Amino acid sequence: MNVDQIKRMQRELHDALGRGRVGYVVSRLGEVSRERSWWEMRERVDELSMRYGLLSRYYMDGVEDSGRTTLFRGIVDDMHTLVDSAVIGLLSEVSREVFFERRRELGTTVLSELISRYRTESHKIELLKSLPDGERNVDAIVQARRQCEQLETDMFNKVWSCFPMSQGDSESLLSFCTDVSVPEYARGLLVMALLLGLTKYYDERKLLLFGRIYCGSGDSAEVQTRCVVGLLLGMRLHDVRCRESAHLPAVLSAMADEPDFSEDVAVATFLLVRSRNTDNISRRVHDELMPDLSKMSPDLRRKLRDSGGNPEALDLEENPQWREMIENDSFVQKMETFQRMQMEGNDVFLSTFSRLKSFPFFYTMSNWFLPYHSDHTMVEDTFGEADNPLAEMVANAPFLCNSDRFSFCLSLGSIPGQQRDLMREQVRAHMEENREELSSNPTRANARYHREVLMNGCVQDLYRFFKLFSRRSEFAALMDMDMDMTRLAGLSRFTCTSQILSAIARFYMDNGFDTDALRYYTLLCSDSAEVEPIVQQRIGLLYERQGRPEQALRHYLNYELAVENSVWNLRHIASCYRALRRYDEALEYYRRADGLSADNVSITLSIGHCLLEAGRAEEALQQYFKADLLDDKRHRAWRPIAWCSFLTGNMERALDYYSRMIDHQMATSEDYLNRGHVLLCLGRRIEAVESYRQSIAENKGSVDDFLKAFDSDRKLLLEHGLNAIDLALVSDAATVPQTENPSIL
Repeated sequence: MNVDQIKRMQRELHDALGRGRVGYVVSRLGEVSRERSWWEMRERVDELSMRYGLLSRYYMDGVEDSGRTTLFRGIVDDMHTLVDSAVIGLLSEVSREVFFERRRELGTTVLSELISRYRTESHKIELLKSLPDGERNVDAIVQARRQCEQLETDMFNKVWSCFPMSQGDSESLLSFCTDVSVPEYARGLLVMALLLGLTKYYDERKLLLFGRIYCGSGDSAEVQTRCVVGLLLGMRLHDVRCRESAHLPAVLSAMADEPDFSEDVAVATFLLVRSRNTDNISRRVHDELMPDLSKMSPDLRRKLRDSGGNPEALDLEENPQWREMIENDSFVQKMETFQRMQMEGNDVFLSTFSRLKSFPFFYTMSNWFLPYHSDHTMVEDTFGEADNPLAEMVANAPFLCNSDRFSFCLSLGSIPGQQRDLMREQVRAHMEENREELSSNPTRANARYHREVLMNGCVQDLYRFFKLFSRRSEFAALMDMDMDMTRLAGLSRFTCTSQILSAIARFYMDNGFDTDALRYYTLLCSDSAEVEPIVQQRIGLLYERQGRPEQALRHYLNYELAVENSVWNLRHIASCYRALRRYDEALEYYRRADGLSADNVSITLSIGHCLLEAGRAEEALQQYFKADLLDDKRHRAWRPIAWCSFLTGNMERALDYYSRMIDHQMATSEDYLNRGHVLLCLGRRIEAVESYRQSIAENKGSVDDFLKAFDSDRKLLLEHGLNAIDLALVSDAATVPQTENPSIL
């Protein structure tokens, strides 16, 4: 069997177990184990077959058994594990994936032996460092550290590539990760190995270890926060299997008793959701922001700050009152404080540091997950002396994740020594100037803030590995999941609080994930008896942005029941009625908004647009004239005045306004088209053809687009006294290149 056939068999057997076809799977695994002479697996299959046979026989005989469900689920779970074991055995013969490479490298190596050797080397380092300075053997210390680093890598590889994890390995790892004498970074590294293993195959012991380690690691925020991130991702990745677990509820219950668990889950849930926007932010920083900033002069930037927006369309802007209303929301305020530390919460450094992941350091997979620490030999090689301010700067930068800190060190190591010395002195001077402020900064001593920084760094490390590692295709696309933690069995009471739902919904709304935002706002409304009226507005805006005015209208009207006379809400109600072509109702709401916001140019224009769409061009024209008087600089009313004048037959006035737009360099391809219509109706055919040609030129020379637009106005032109021959001749003259037929104008 080749790789594809083996993986197809794996999916088939797991699906069969999901449908309860245990007998079929037992038969298939029996065949495989006999063909391969896997006698140990054959014995296990026979044992499960016997257990299943007895359970089935007792059921058929009508024997009552209150534990039948638990027994059945246990058999099915064991069969899932046997399926994966068989698949691993088959793939080991044909696959070159890194998972099987690591299994072959480690062979019969026992995790407890690696841990014992690591403890020995760590103790050796402590003894060597305890000697007086003159007697200390620096080379021996470095050698021992390198040995520890290699053992860390071996332990990481053993943990993530073993399957299924044995009871002995599970207990050894639990003891190691909860031992306060073990360096915190080594413990945190092995927690991530558990998650990496779960991206390949579901292993209940690995999943349960997140909870057991969390409960035993109250001394370590690093370890606990990584356990929470790993638990959430592992449960989301294996949602169905987790629902059937008999042991997971007890572990989750024990975790819930820990003082930080509730907030840890809330923050981790938000950060994982936020990671979905990382690629968008990186793309914007790389493709939009940086090129534009490099080109702009200060004068141009100042001019752009004063520029206006679309003069005609009703902007689907957010209600400015919303920002004021969340200022006192403690959860959102806390998250926004954290977001400001990260450039408004966005991982803006992915594109920058992605170029620094090609160092040989990152060929070793475990280094992508290693917590940054100054004792690492690579860090010491880069910074040298202990009081190097560059080292302190890198270690204490909350906006850098662990992976990026190592990248930064590696890049500094490649800088010439003289330049690095200059940087060191500059940073030292800056830190001395600000040391008092840094030491008194309350956020640096805040335990909750510290946990959030650690958790965010963990999420970013994961994102970099699953997006940048050269062999990432061999793993489940962990960071491409929808990150919906609301349905996780046993955790919904932590992931479905009104604060979490509201914060995530707002994040999705702010970043264009409208479908997700709608789902979270809808869930918020269904799970909470008291929802702020403003949520109705937000749901309405989401529906309106999706082009669903009828649904949007329902929520805007619900908001109006709670809060009357909101200009923003009245305008959007009117916009929805207008989209539904219920013009009288739209005008009623526009005029109510106009009464509350006198001389508002945008509302006046909207009333004009609504009247025009209702076929009341003369009334619309009066509104446009009013808007023009109120808005004497931006000239937003010129275009609708010109078009209305054309519709009502006042061609001279229409031509005047189109000419004004051309003089002020406001004219678009559509304006030149409409100006051509006006000139044609005035009998100025040569000028009309030239205006049509200019319309084509303004639209990148697209003749097809011009002809479509021209044909869409054909009925209006005929109503103004032109005939089909006129239109055929003029459109042909405008679109045929003059060099091909000089006889045409």
